[in-house]
Amino acid sequence: MLDDNKERQLDFIEWIKDGAISVVDISGDDFALVHKYMKKYADTPMDFADASLVILAHKLGTKSILTLDSDFSVYRTIEGKKFDNILKGILV
Repeated sequence: MLDDNKERQLDFIEWIKDGAISVVDISGDDFALVHKYMKKYADTPMDFADASLVILAHKLGTKSILTLDSDFSVYRTIEGKKFDNILKGILV
C-alpha cells in the first residue's frame, strides 16, 4: 500500500509514532483460538493472518477492522457478529 514512496512511508511512520495504532501481543491461549478459527473457516480458507485479526479484534473488544481481504464479509466475531470493515465503501 505504501509502494516505494518514501514520503508516504515517512508519513505512515509519523502516524504510528503519534499513537494512531498500537501493537497487541498474542499469547498461548490466543493461538488455540487462532487454530480453532482456521479449522472452522477452512473452506474459505482462513489463513493465519485472518485468524489473528479476528482474535485481536476480540481481545480489543471491537468489531471494526481494516482489511483488503474480502473474506471478512464471511467471518464473524467470537460472539457471532459481522465485522465492520473500515475500508468498505472507500475501495471500489
